Amino acid sequence: GDGSQISVSNTDSIDLDGDSLRNGESGGYQVSCTSGFAVEYSMTDDDYTFTCAGTTSDSADAGSLTCTDCPVCLAKCPADPSLSDFLSTYTYVSAIDIPNSAAKGEVVSGEITCDDGFGPAVGYESYSFMCDSSVNDTSANSGTYVLSGDDEPTCYPKCYITNKPTIGNVTFISLD
Repeated sequence: GDGSQISVSNTDSIDLDGDSLRNGESGGYQVSCTSGFAVEYSMTDDDYTFTCAGTTSDSADAGSLTCTDCPVCLAKCPADPSLSDFLSTYTYVSAIDIPNSAAKGEVVSGEITCDDGFGPAVGYESYSFMCDSSVNDTSANSGTYVLSGDDEPTCYPKCYITNKPTIGNVTFISLD
């Protein structure tokens, strides 16, 4: 937001409160980003102000809207991401299920699926991920998920009955 004429990339529309503003008057906003883009998750409608700037030589209704800290529509992180949509790779993790797209800064829960023969530890089936994107991410839903927390998704070898321990005279073990 440099205070110049408003040009917000990846927006469908910017709707001001009311029909018009007079020279020097400011108003709130409603921004509609193009599909696959959103304003940063932590921002609210009160975070942006638009001001009308006109000169006496302008034609009717030809004033320019300006803003400081203008809204930026950033790429969202995708719903149903592939592993390449994550900043890091995780050993033996074959998928991370996040059903809905997320805006920059939004923290979501993702449930991991492990490679065959591996599984997450009990109680560690899901992890928190934060969506990260920048103005350089110009394709819809091209944000990247970043681990949000200390525990990294981990898959461990499963224990199958074929790996049964030798216990005295026990000849059969059944897992319930």
